[in-house]
Amino acid sequence: MERALAAVIIILVLVGIGFLILRERQSTTNTTDDFALQTVTPSPRPESPTLKIEDLKVGTGAAVKEGDTITIHYQGALSSGQVFDSSYKRGTPFETEIGVGRVIEGWDRGVLGMKVGGKRRLIVPPSLAYGTSGVTGVMFELELLAIKEKELSPTPTEEESESPTPTPQEEN
Repeated sequence: MERALAAVIIILVLVGIGFLILRERQSTTNTTDDFALQTVTPSPRPESPTLKIEDLKVGTGAAVKEGDTITIHYQGALSSGQVFDSSYKRGTPFETEIGVGRVIEGWDRGVLGMKVGGKRRLIVPPSLAYGTSGVTGVMFELELLAIKEKELSPTPTEEESESPTPTPQEEN
């Protein structure tokens, strides 16, 4: 009888251990319900640090939005501090359309929301500037001078939109 009792106890212990192992495996295995509740957000590329924007002076005029043509003064410098381009030195501000890829992506993103009369510093990572080959990033100091009004095509008046009445030709 002692043997039978010992065998039952051993069997119960083994069943209990098996149950605990099975329960542990089920708690770490994702079910389809778990996946339905998870929100997947793309992580930023590790080689692509974020664009840093610092307002040096907040303007009081209109704010830049995608598609605007702006007039801006700028100075661009490498991370070493060496200036590589400056509209100030040329004495001529730069005009460009924003958000359509005519300038580096760091500018397209970095001037959005900037107000006329404002000054801003952009620290642009290579992935949003000129690429990752040999350049560690660039810095721009910007001064927004103007936002050009979009030219709308004139709407013809009612008189202009009517077809002209043909005039009779004189007979010779």
